[in-house]
Amino acid sequence: MKELSLKGIVFAMVEAIDLVNFLLKNHHKRVAIITNALCQEMKLDEATRRRAVLAASLHDAGALYVKERDELVHLDIENPHPHAIRGAMLLSEFDFFEEISNIVLHHHRSWHFGQGETFLGKPVPIESFVIHLADRIDILLDPEVSYFLQKENIVNEINKREGHVFESECVDAFNSLSEKEVFWLKIESIKFEDLLHEVFESKEDVHVDYNTLERIAGLFSNIVDSRSPYTASHSKAVGEVAYELCKLCKIDEASCEKVRIAGLLHDLGKIAIPNEIVEKETKLTDSEYQIMKSHAYFTHQILSNIKGLEEICNWASMHHEKKDGSGYPFHLKQGEISLEMEVLNIADVFTALSENRPYREGLTKENIMEFLNKELSHLDGSYVLQVLKENMQFLDERRFEVQKVTYEAYNDNIKKISELTDLLRTKTMEAKLQK
Repeated sequence: MKELSLKGIVFAMVEAIDLVNFLLKNHHKRVAIITNALCQEMKLDEATRRRAVLAASLHDAGALYVKERDELVHLDIENPHPHAIRGAMLLSEFDFFEEISNIVLHHHRSWHFGQGETFLGKPVPIESFVIHLADRIDILLDPEVSYFLQKENIVNEINKREGHVFESECVDAFNSLSEKEVFWLKIESIKFEDLLHEVFESKEDVHVDYNTLERIAGLFSNIVDSRSPYTASHSKAVGEVAYELCKLCKIDEASCEKVRIAGLLHDLGKIAIPNEIVEKETKLTDSEYQIMKSHAYFTHQILSNIKGLEEICNWASMHHEKKDGSGYPFHLKQGEISLEMEVLNIADVFTALSENRPYREGLTKENIMEFLNKELSHLDGSYVLQVLKENMQFLDERRFEVQKVTYEAYNDNIKKISELTDLLRTKTMEAKLQK
């Protein structure tokens, strides 16, 4: 395996998260820049500053749902805990993100005049309080309006919440920074890539094996698949079917592993597609279909940020291409479509037809075979398609097994998030009563 750019992984995740929250374009990048400035003003040590900037870059990784996304644009959020918990759970699975997962967990924690300083007897990281303030500053800031026309209002709104919502030292640092034009100008002028480069320094590249890469791909797929119980296991099922189909086609094991990972990532671009289109129970209109088709391009846009993932990026984003040139988004033709792209195309169609969707039950094998013969006519004579038809029972069993396990994990996570949300709410109420 090639080494992957850790900076690229973070940048790709930020791109994906910002595509979910299109109401707050570049929100994570600006929050990271504001966080960096606050840390420097507070004279926090370098290790703390780097953790804070990295956590700020990914603080809304768990905001997967439209309702949560829309609530984030309001200054005072009624229930911010579920997306913070979900983000912490996603990030805690990886060694290189584990140290920031607790920061993300508490990034909406109110200070409550010191009562919010601990949770279950353990100190809440100062980075969480810095990000909380930076996040709300950006919510108040309109990038289309000159900063000096809105600075006074932003400062007033933050100071009204000093002590009970925002930690006092953080607010003092903001008040000092707000007097300097350079603070406001840097929010839009600093390149996020340069800030990430400074944060990572020597940790630019990380060596990963296939197992770790698959887990990273699983993290990305969870960002899009977890938005709905109907899609919660789709990418994992496509990855498994594609992997087994590759093996049946006698493709080398390394390529089979990479195809599985590409399957996990193939629909990542759907994070940019509104849920009302993704889950629509009736036929899409022509304009809705064009919007849906754009997901393949967004998959490519997100994954192309990760150095070392070029081949998998191409396979994942080109699984809707057709040999007659009528596919999308690049309209590749015969000779430009690799065997791996063909495997993913067929695995995706087969899995989608087999799954239950909001508008229909999964199709029978007979109906799937009929559909494949009719709708995949551009693959006439395809060796891969023939292998799938000959092994449909086995592939369907593998699909079902993976989806069963994934659904169980999905439901377990929902339960854990609900329990921790209730606990955080309870502790928040206790802190309010004790202030």
